[in-house]
Amino acid sequence: MAHALDSTVRLTGDALELITVRLRPLLAIFEDPGVTSVNYNGQGRTYCVRSGVRSVVAGVDLSETAASSALRELATLAGFDLAPGTPNGIVDAEFPGFRFCGVLAPIATFGTTFSIRRYLPRSLALVDYVKAGTLSAELAAQLRELVIQGVHMLIAGSTDSGKTTFLNALSREIPLRTRVVSIEDTRELM
Repeated sequence: MAHALDSTVRLTGDALELITVRLRPLLAIFEDPGVTSVNYNGQGRTYCVRSGVRSVVAGVDLSETAASSALRELATLAGFDLAPGTPNGIVDAEFPGFRFCGVLAPIATFGTTFSIRRYLPRSLALVDYVKAGTLSAELAAQLRELVIQGVHMLIAGSTDSGKTTFLNALSREIPLRTRVVSIEDTRELM
């Protein structure tokens, strides 16, 4: 078990070092603990999500060579083999602490495109939403009761709106005796 843990730590360290070196122009963004997502859409078009707000990041000068080599190397660390211009030019990889998705040109119209999304260091509970003023105590109690009753709910919203974080908070209310099946495109529920 310790050996598997050591390799996970090494893999994460290698991935983060690669991001730091190859994607140096994005380093300041990654170092901001309030940033949960960085999206590079080729030709210097960069966006980040900071404290739940998506904004343009100006002045990022990242070459196509740096972007594509970083994507290829991260894919290799995650066990993928990327091939430009083929369906294998797309990677969706998970590392401890973050998820990395990317597309190589020419599939990506404006050059290599990628998104790096950090996972929250801890999962929230409904009580955290109440403390933050996002939910009233009454609504939190109603939601908790609906989960306990097994009522179907639809949680919808745009990218980075907090759907998964909220679903994780709701899932903490599922009684331990209840069996749950989760079907996800990308594994994010805890």
